[in-house]
Amino acid sequence: RTPATVLLFHFFSKLSNLGEWSLEVLRRPACQGPRICWQRRCGRDWQEEWVQLLWVDDPTAPPEEGFSQAGKHAWGITPPSIPSALALLYVAELRMAWKAIREATWDKIWRPATCEARMPLPISIDTKRERPPLHMLLKDGRIIMGLLQGVKRCP
Repeated sequence: RTPATVLLFHFFSKLSNLGEWSLEVLRRPACQGPRICWQRRCGRDWQEEWVQLLWVDDPTAPPEEGFSQAGKHAWGITPPSIPSALALLYVAELRMAWKAIREATWDKIWRPATCEARMPLPISIDTKRERPPLHMLLKDGRIIMGLLQGVKRCP
């Protein structure tokens, strides 16, 4: 039986690579188990508004249906891409956790979130009575400050 510390060490050592690589967990017949594919990113991936960080095929989808042309299942339990700024946040958090585990400073990983981080987001903002908040966006590799006026579904 593998100790939890060894499993966590291995988990974070692998996922700390998501900055330079994207990960796909593809479904195969049950007797073969999943196929794990790491794909190297090109340098300009982070300049795009959307980036693939992690793809996991839906294990409940019928095996004979829904495969894309590339052999990847058409249905996943992860989105096909996420905003680059969010992906960078995930990569930074995973790398900080990996560093804390390597240095045996587990308390850095398990400390509770601050009150500010736990504040609920407003359900709606009345722009006639309140000034709408500014947003920070990552676009074409640059941070832009502005007012978000519309959102499109990811590609």
